[in-house]
Amino acid sequence: MSDVKVKAVLQTTAKEEIRRFTIHNYASFPSYKTLKETILNLYPEINNKQYSFHWKDEDGDFVTFSSQEEFNEAFELITSGVLKVYIKLGDEQLNSALPKNIPDKKADNSNPSSVSELMELISLDPLNISDPPVHAGVKCRICLKCPIKGDRFNCLVCYNFNECSECEEAFLHPHTLLRIQTPLH
Repeated sequence: MSDVKVKAVLQTTAKEEIRRFTIHNYASFPSYKTLKETILNLYPEINNKQYSFHWKDEDGDFVTFSSQEEFNEAFELITSGVLKVYIKLGDEQLNSALPKNIPDKKADNSNPSSVSELMELISLDPLNISDPPVHAGVKCRICLKCPIKGDRFNCLVCYNFNECSECEEAFLHPHTLLRIQTPLH
């Protein structure tokens, strides 16, 4: 019988809340059910919301786990002696937590409307690599920085959802984000 130390990180658009706890006296692997119950007790505000658990693998990718088998794999790959579990709220809660004072401009050109326009956004302009591109009129939905300088990340599901590169690294968004390097104007 052994113990495992867990660091739980609840990531929301407003904050990151970190809590530590220990799962005591497990046989070969700690119980996913025990982990889930402990996290729900520590963060009662997520009990009636859609959420998912993730761990970061050796490549820096966030891997979702929702079963004992997937949890076992995460546990086997612990290198620091602490299992770091990221808790991500589902998109409905994420979108409701976004600031309400950001106007949605349907007429702006911040979202691609065709495949060719999308391909233009993805391409690099090798002549303008010294200065970061400025996405005029595009606001980060997390930190509210406007305009976004450098790469911006546009959600392929949420309407008019853009993040700056700093927020894209710091927060988990539940959908696929398209990296846009070249402004549309």
